This record gives sequence, C-alpha cells and structure tokens, in this order.
Amino acid sequence: MKNEATSVQFDPALLLQKLKGGDQLAFAQIVRFFTPQLADRAYRFTRDRADAQDLLQDLFTDLWERRETLVINTSLQSYLYVSLKHRFLRKVMRSNLNDKALSYLGERMEQMQASVSEAIEVSEMQATISQVIKILPEHMQKIFLLRGEDYSIREIAEALGLAEQTVKTYNMQLKRRIKEAILTQYPDVSHSMMLAVLTGLALV
Repeated sequence: MKNEATSVQFDPALLLQKLKGGDQLAFAQIVRFFTPQLADRAYRFTRDRADAQDLLQDLFTDLWERRETLVINTSLQSYLYVSLKHRFLRKVMRSNLNDKALSYLGERMEQMQASVSEAIEVSEMQATISQVIKILPEHMQKIFLLRGEDYSIREIAEALGLAEQTVKTYNMQLKRRIKEAILTQYPDVSHSMMLAVLTGLALV
C-alpha cells in the first residue's frame, strides 16, 4: 500500500525541475524511486551484484553532477535506462571480453537447457560454441555480448564506431561460425534445434 501511494505522488517532471535547481531532496526521491528497477536491469547486464551496484552508483553520481546542464528530451525513466545501458556498454569495451563472452554463453545455455537437452547435452554444445567464442576477433566478441543484452544494430554500430552494415555483416559471420561448429559436431541436428540455439544466443 505504501509503494502505491509513493507511485501516485511521484512526479518525475517536477522532481527533475527541482533537481536542476540543486534540490537534494528531489534527487533523493529520484534515487529511491528508480533504484529497484534500475538495479534489476544493471544486474541483468553485469550478472554481478557488485558490478551492478557500481554501475548504479556511477549513474546517479553523474546525474547529480550534471544536474544543471541536463538536457532530457524523453522521460526521466527512459533517460536513466539509456544512460545505464551506455554505461554498461563502456564497461564492456574496457573489460576482459573473452571471460565475459564465455560467462554469457554459459548462462544462455543454462536458459536453453530444457529445449536443447532433449537431443543434445547442453554441456557438450556449450563446449563446442566456447571454442568458437575463444578465437573470435574482439569486435565479434563485443557484438556477441551486446546483441544478447538487447542492443540494436544501430546502437552497437555507434558504440564501436562502425557502419550499421558492417555490424550486420559481422553478426552474420558470427552466426555462420557458430552454426558451422554445431553442424560439424552434430551433423544430424534438426533445423528447429539449430534455430532454438541461435535464437537463444540472440543471433537471429
């Protein structure tokens, strides 16, 4: 009941206006209101509680420090979501991509276990795909990670400084490499099974 009352009274536009004027109470209300949903999203991105907390802290610190010059053409919620996404993107650019890509692959395969394990052992398929991921060029590893986090081709292109068509081409090459590796190891795999794997890896 208390949360419902808080939601009704919450006015993002008014609080944003107060924030720009340096109102610390307005800032605290924004942080309190948006933290639960942003924390969930940050954890989905990073898959690490500490990293998610760091992302969130940096996001709100930046919001406060830039309060006087903020230009928000969307809703405050959309602005915070996009800012969080971009912060994660920059984190990926600086991180150990190989480790993150393999970790991401492991979690994706676990999520697909019910549909894939009927015909193929998930652990075996994961090992096959891992071999492909390990030797991917850095830009393909980045695309592999970011496609799985709902980044659009356009967003990835902007982040990597590439043309959209170039990212599309790399994505197709990535999908082809994984598909060929699976077919080599499991020549009898069905089309529907292959599609399920590629869809689960966000490559279609």
